[in-house]
Amino acid sequence: IAISTNGASPALARKLREELSTDPALQWADLADLLAKARAELRKKKIKATPERWQQAITAHLLKLVQAGKSDEALREVLTSLTTGATREVAP
Repeated sequence: IAISTNGASPALARKLREELSTDPALQWADLADLLAKARAELRKKKIKATPERWQQAITAHLLKLVQAGKSDEALREVLTSLTTGATREVAP
């Protein structure tokens, strides 16, 4: 996540970063590496998951697994969630 005021007020940008740094919503960023791995795996298998399926796959349980150091289990879980009902990409 980036915060910028396009140079209008670096002080404001800093203030916003400081305020947001304690926001509990930022803990979701802990899933970034896991979701990147899941995305790469789906691409490798030529499977396309809908944006809605991605949203459904990102759960508090998944976050807790990652934060507990159970990334392998979390990856299996997210891939199962993403591929249930997903479609294979068709080459043009």
